[in-house]
Amino acid sequence: MPEAPSTPPHHHHRYLTRDEIVEAHALHQAGHSYMSIANQLNCTKRQVGYAVTKNFVTPKKRSGHLPHLTDAQVDELEAYI
Repeated sequence: MPEAPSTPPHHHHRYLTRDEIVEAHALHQAGHSYMSIANQLNCTKRQVGYAVTKNFVTPKKRSGHLPHLTDAQVDELEAYI
């Protein structure tokens, strides 16, 4: 019985830092290819392409839940219990 083809593992890549985005812009302006920039910054060619083509350099703060409850939230939970 033939084996079902397995899906390749999904690799998660880290986000580029602000400094890396600035460096990618500078290297691209100097004529470097996306591949050479990716090798230098240790990231993917797609990440370089996104960093170079977006119109802003400073990344937005990541949205998400706050890591800790505020004092007001703790009080509200205690009152609920």
